Amino acid sequence: MRFPLSSAGSPTPKAAYSQAIATDLLVFTAGFGPHDPVTGRIVGGEIQAQTRQTLSNIEAILEADGLGLDDIVKVTVHLADLRRDFTAFDATYRELIPAPYPVRTTVGSQLMDILVEMDVVAVRGADRNRGSRRHQMSNSVERLQQLSTALVSDALDALGRRNQNMLPDIHRLAGPQRIAGTASTLRVVEVHEMPIAPYKVQFDAIDGLEADQILVVAAPDVATAFWGELITSRARRRGAVGAVVDGYCRDLSQIRDRNDFGVWARGTHPADSLGRLDAVDWNAPVICRGVEVRPGDFVLCDVDGVVVVPADLIEQALGLAEDKKRTEDQVRKDLGSGSTIGDTYERFGVM
Repeated sequence: MRFPLSSAGSPTPKAAYSQAIATDLLVFTAGFGPHDPVTGRIVGGEIQAQTRQTLSNIEAILEADGLGLDDIVKVTVHLADLRRDFTAFDATYRELIPAPYPVRTTVGSQLMDILVEMDVVAVRGADRNRGSRRHQMSNSVERLQQLSTALVSDALDALGRRNQNMLPDIHRLAGPQRIAGTASTLRVVEVHEMPIAPYKVQFDAIDGLEADQILVVAAPDVATAFWGELITSRARRRGAVGAVVDGYCRDLSQIRDRNDFGVWARGTHPADSLGRLDAVDWNAPVICRGVEVRPGDFVLCDVDGVVVVPADLIEQALGLAEDKKRTEDQVRKDLGSGSTIGDTYERFGVM
């Protein structure tokens, strides 16, 4: 089966081709350039602006089939001046395409009045269940957001997982009083010289963040700041809700100005991490302040601390915590009516 896709958010073809063709498993797009989909005019005089517009056009046609840039598996890029523009193109591309990056072929081509053209292949069909999984995860995050770390910790205790709370020196530095999300993980090591590729794994991790994620950073105790304002800006743009850092943060006043992004860390320090710490592993299991965290685990942070719910226990933990919340509400009401602590504990077994 094959059928064409169309979108008003992408430039209209001027010749005999479709904007995209979908099959059972894949979507193949036409080559798109930096044209405004309404006026047809070329957007931007430099490669950075033209790259952004080109990817915006591709994103619009993918959205016509319920897909996004993170569904792309293959990219073909044509640059009018490969030698001059490749570095600036690649830097802009990294900002917009999430890691792990698709395979890519980049060639120099004779283009008509534009600096860049791209076509992509994206996965659909067999991966349709992913939308359902995302919905389920989002629903779990919303339910977790309504609970306290204390309730969730008690639920995990009841499930026999008594070591899911990070050590108490991890505390809220900025953002909402409570955040919940799924974990993306990053392992950091101490270094004593400048790395060959500064910040590479750290930047890949930030660029790879997704909506409702919390970046969990496991790092040694080195007096330097691993988290700061600029990576906060990029993480927010990716849709992440916060960071839990086994270490230190700087630029705190600027981060607090963006009060929708939560930062939990050990404290603050003005020194940059370059040449002191380096990220070496992304989205692998880590130990962060005494707790094993795996990518996709659920993380809840509030003024009491940080608790991690293993992904395979989330439904059980939510059910127990929600039950206890309802019971505590009743105990609170009875205590307010004059019942003694002993009486309420005997009736409800909660205190």
